[in-house]
Amino acid sequence: MLEIKELTKVYLSKNRKITALHNVSFDVKEGEVVALLGPNGAGKTTLIKCATGLVIPDNGDVKICGYSIRRYPQKALKNISVVLEGDRNLFFRLTGYENIYYFLKLSGKKIDRREIKNKSIKFGLHEMLDKEVRYYSKGMRQKLSLLISILSPGKVVLLDEPTTGLDVFSSIELRTFIKNMAKEGKAVLIATHEMHVAEDVADKVAILNKGKLLAFEHIQQFKDKHTEKIYKIKVKVAGSDIHTILNRWEYKVLGHNVYEFEITEEGDSLPSFMQEITKVGGNILELKVDEPNLEKIFVSYLNIKEGK
Repeated sequence: MLEIKELTKVYLSKNRKITALHNVSFDVKEGEVVALLGPNGAGKTTLIKCATGLVIPDNGDVKICGYSIRRYPQKALKNISVVLEGDRNLFFRLTGYENIYYFLKLSGKKIDRREIKNKSIKFGLHEMLDKEVRYYSKGMRQKLSLLISILSPGKVVLLDEPTTGLDVFSSIELRTFIKNMAKEGKAVLIATHEMHVAEDVADKVAILNKGKLLAFEHIQQFKDKHTEKIYKIKVKVAGSDIHTILNRWEYKVLGHNVYEFEITEEGDSLPSFMQEITKVGGNILELKVDEPNLEKIFVSYLNIKEGK
């Protein structure tokens, strides 16, 4: 439903060329959520602006439901709803209701006051909709932009840092809405710095850095490929033989003759450890698998790519 094809964009700044995107290609299918990840300046916002026609790429194209944004912009734009980074997605001197009606009319959707009321209540906006948007806080403006996007009939949803300014409860509600949009068959591309959001809602990750696409794969496959499991094993051992093990494995003392060891899954480390513990008469009290979260894996992955 969303095809990014060999997208390249170069900016000129003080007679210097800055490549915001370099030959980037990936797609978002029906019912799929893709998290667009990368540090500041990676090209995430430029990519979303290219997908909406706000920025013209130097090479490549974006297709939305089969329509090229460059050749058939009107047909392509009918199929998207967008929340851009920041709070200027709205008309500040219109009320919340007037903004909703205006954008839904543009999209051709029939106004359903009950649907608007129910979803605005979930976002904590219902009592604010009669007020002009200029009196909203930044978080309230973000909620209204997201509400309009959720109400829109667009089959492709583009979200650029959608959780900025949201409180914890609204962020949780937004994640639920994103999952529901995917269940309804929409294709969702979400650019975010918040790894816990990506980990919660995304099916796939697309990782950008310095304008280049470094990875595009299922989120669990990415985590499995670029992480090493650590086993935390609590053991009770009495006797001097334990010292031969303490010299070989990382551990901390939890109590009298009770130790916690950290064993990586590298090679045959775990089987070797278990054999040695058995030899010295150790009792396994607890075994836990500690897997790094997406944030730690992402940082480690970028550092490796940067040669740090």
